[in-house]
Amino acid sequence: MPKKSKQTGRTAGQEQAPQARVDPSLGEVLYSSSFSYTPSLEDDAARLLGPEHAEAALNVCGGLICALIVVMLTFDRGLLPLAIAGVVLFVAVMAVSNRLVRIKRRWLDSHGHNAAALDEEASRRCVSVTSTHVIVEAAGAEPVAYPLSELRRARHTEDLCLADFGRGRLALFPRKAFGLAAYTSICKLLSEGPAQG
Repeated sequence: MPKKSKQTGRTAGQEQAPQARVDPSLGEVLYSSSFSYTPSLEDDAARLLGPEHAEAALNVCGGLICALIVVMLTFDRGLLPLAIAGVVLFVAVMAVSNRLVRIKRRWLDSHGHNAAALDEEASRRCVSVTSTHVIVEAAGAEPVAYPLSELRRARHTEDLCLADFGRGRLALFPRKAFGLAAYTSICKLLSEGPAQG
């Protein structure tokens, strides 16, 4: 009887992701699942893009600018033009901070990850992981393999892991699609991936 070492994200009511399209030269499939790429999933992915604490850093920067304005106006009224410039900078920083997810979502849309533009069938994704590659297959498209050695960063929440390979090359791993055990293992593999590349 052949050894079964593949783990999939198959749960009740879900189809097992097709694995036949993964090139055997990429290695044995460790994890594989399919899911729908929805606007909600796109929003979650947008939150994971970029530096981990970007929004918090912008808020701290805005707070520091505000404090500097108060100090300038408290000690020297002659600094009023500089304080006005500080207010303008504060408003700009807060505007970027409040719109950061929308900005990231526009970036996703411009790089071909616009979930709202997809119908139900076109939104299907199959993502497989081998020890050396992540393979992403969109409905009706050829599979695309991303070497783990090119992984720039992987970020995750308790519900979604995003692997960023640069230049708009992304792979998503929803916990619901893969199951908790496989999801935890994928997050660990991707977190260690860049160090091994």
